[in-house]
Amino acid sequence: MSRLTVFGSLASSTGKRCRRILVLALAAGWTLSAAGADAPRLRLPIACRLGHDCFIQNYFDVDPGPGASDYSCGPLANDGHNGTDFRVRDLTDVARGVPVLAAAAGTVVLARDGVADGFPDEQAAPGTQGRECGNGVMLDHGGGWKTQYCHLRQGSLTAAPGQDVEAGEVIGLVGMSGLAEFPHLHLTVWQEDRAIDPFLGTGASAGCRSARRPLWHNDAARRLSYLASGVLNAGFASVEPSLRGIERGDTLNHPPGRHSSLWFYVRMFGLRPGDRQRQRVFDPQGRLVMEWTSEPAESAEIHWVQPIGRQAPDEGWPPGRYRGEFILIRQGAVVLESFAETDMR
Repeated sequence: MSRLTVFGSLASSTGKRCRRILVLALAAGWTLSAAGADAPRLRLPIACRLGHDCFIQNYFDVDPGPGASDYSCGPLANDGHNGTDFRVRDLTDVARGVPVLAAAAGTVVLARDGVADGFPDEQAAPGTQGRECGNGVMLDHGGGWKTQYCHLRQGSLTAAPGQDVEAGEVIGLVGMSGLAEFPHLHLTVWQEDRAIDPFLGTGASAGCRSARRPLWHNDAARRLSYLASGVLNAGFASVEPSLRGIERGDTLNHPPGRHSSLWFYVRMFGLRPGDRQRQRVFDPQGRLVMEWTSEPAESAEIHWVQPIGRQAPDEGWPPGRYRGEFILIRQGAVVLESFAETDMR
């Protein structure tokens, strides 16, 4: 039987750097048991409203070659990614606390806490080497089936080895520990020593063209409809926003004023080749202040931000409410819309 050590990385999911990561050892020599025939029926592993305050940004890579594809044959997967990433909007949600739930009843076989949250390149030594999963939990569901939960918030774990948990029971909070470039829960489903895409199930040898035998319970399946693209954040700031700054929530600390720069930003996931974006800003009288329309996108981007901005006029911005509008155009049709407003005083 092949051996799989499970907790140095427990599994990892980041941006483009994400590759297939062997799960190393917190408990060296621990071996997964033989797989049984009956897979657990999985519940949603996070307490949030999918498509509203949380999103699946990165799916299991079902492409057996060097490329990447999610289960729907879409581009929302990184090469070698062995799990499903349920992300929250930004680190302000992590501070608020978003519960991670047991996807099925089981026994805690491994748990680790004490890994700091934050961007990996900003972590002090020893960094993420050997701790790619960050704070995490592994549950045994019997018959060789296990689920693994990564990147939990430091100090949030409520599950300990040997503890029995019920489906839907809180085992921790969403965080950004380990090798994580955005705040999320990474869920990997294991059958023996093989990672399984819960959207395809077993027998997915033909990649995204495989017959689907999803592992999700009916209640979860109804909430897990595929969202090809979505807006994570939209807002205004007085400084030019960056991906990392929006992730931290920095823009909330820099609201625009009458004599400051005015920036409108939209952060989205699921940009596809050929997509065009349009952003416009209107003043309190409905007059167009700024407008930007992109050229067709040349490549797919899982994570994308585009800010537009202007310096304040000499007399300052007219007081009142400003509105920013965003649309995403795909194959000639508007497939995504968002807006934000700010009061200028």
